[in-house]
Amino acid sequence: MHLSNSLRWMMATALLAATLVGSACSNVAVSTQVAPDANLAGRRSYAWVPNPQMGGEVDASIAGQYIHADVDQALQAHGFSPSGGQPPDVLVEYRVMLREQMEIAGGPGWGGISSYNYTQGTLIVALTNPQTGLFLWRGVAQGIVDPPGEGASHPENIQAAIQKMFEKFPN
Repeated sequence: MHLSNSLRWMMATALLAATLVGSACSNVAVSTQVAPDANLAGRRSYAWVPNPQMGGEVDASIAGQYIHADVDQALQAHGFSPSGGQPPDVLVEYRVMLREQMEIAGGPGWGGISSYNYTQGTLIVALTNPQTGLFLWRGVAQGIVDPPGEGASHPENIQAAIQKMFEKFPN
């Protein structure tokens, strides 16, 4: 079966929403980076970039809506506001990546070999300079994703991961 890029993206985003397992994202690793010359202090407005993983469309999936709302809330808590059609000071975008992993445990003398398959989910949120296209700031959250059908969507986990990303936001 052939799936379009936007359908694959919506499925990955939905899976990520059912994801980032752990109470309040305690099992989610979060890291951030700031460009050396970012100077975010003078920037106050932002606009979302249509997602290339969605074929240049805005991600309208439920998980995408949660990600947008949670990033909007985090940015606004740091003094940013939507550009409202005016040229923005920063552009905001995100990506979702899923990677199948396998861990092997045991061996001779350990009672046999066992394997565990899981999906590693990654959410990347980035702010870029609209004039140069250079990254100003990036937050990355990684965690184990619930297998499909093994739980409901956990928007509070996405929210906690995004809040954790913005805890050390440099402005």
